[in-house]
Amino acid sequence: MALERDRPLGPGDLLFSGTARREVFHCSDGSTLRRVGNGLERVSPEGEVVASYGTPWLLRPFVFPFPALIAWVGFFALPLWLKYRAWKAARQGGGTPA
Repeated sequence: MALERDRPLGPGDLLFSGTARREVFHCSDGSTLRRVGNGLERVSPEGEVVASYGTPWLLRPFVFPFPALIAWVGFFALPLWLKYRAWKAARQGGGTPA
């Protein structure tokens, strides 16, 4: 099945594909969706931006790679923190007897 790249999306079509990255999407009303960062901008046939679609500013801290970075930092920092706590407990317990 040949892919028609320059056509409006239909029911069941994918907006984003894992194989070929599309930068421009033509809508049935004549406007164009174009990628801008992690979002999309709807541009009218006259060339002015009508709307932009993306993550709301309140949720931007939770967009990739932020959550993954927390997991990686935790993966490496947790063993170090546990070792530090064990070292601190051994140092306090091995000092003067109570």
